[in-house]
Amino acid sequence: MEPELLAECADWIAEMLAEEGMWVDAGLIEEVLRREAAAPLRIPAITHQEAATHIVRQLADDGVQAAPAALDERLVLSILEWQDEFLALAGRPRC
Repeated sequence: MEPELLAECADWIAEMLAEEGMWVDAGLIEEVLRREAAAPLRIPAITHQEAATHIVRQLADDGVQAAPAALDERLVLSILEWQDEFLALAGRPRC
């Protein structure tokens, strides 16, 4: 995904999560999306849950934290699912 589209996607996901009562910085969302895109096994080759587990482990190993809420699989899974929605609206397949 191009940097401009990645930033737009992260901002949009942050807005969607805010509507659900979850306040997440768009920069953290971008980092999650970058890590999913850089993974050797990516969605759809693996499930969203498997990707979320891998990303959370990787972020924890690198010392990345979120505040006030923890950066857990549920949050990363929500980010990945909203990314699917954004890509569908943008007419961009996940590949």
